[in-house]
Amino acid sequence: MIGGLFWLFDHEAEGIVLLILLGIALLLALVAFGLPRLKYRRQQRHPGEAWITPAAVFFDNNLAYWNYGGSSLDRVTWQGADGSAPACLRFEISYRNRTGPEKYWDGLA
Repeated sequence: MIGGLFWLFDHEAEGIVLLILLGIALLLALVAFGLPRLKYRRQQRHPGEAWITPAAVFFDNNLAYWNYGGSSLDRVTWQGADGSAPACLRFEISYRNRTGPEKYWDGLA
């Protein structure tokens, strides 16, 4: 939209600004759609590995702590497989924020 406004009102820099903004939009689209696809392909090639400690869980390059700043591990449950998702462990972790405790589920396949 901004590139279009430059094209309409500023005839000196109209083409350059429009091309730069289109290039930035294309780059952002590639990042927004490409990175999730790369992560999915990496997960399909290599099996997941989980490290579970008394204070945290590390799975798929995600680290979740439950022993600092008022956070706590509330519950660990086993979720059986259904048609589209494999069986997994689910960690329910509560974090404190300005509005009160917030629950977070982290599932391990």
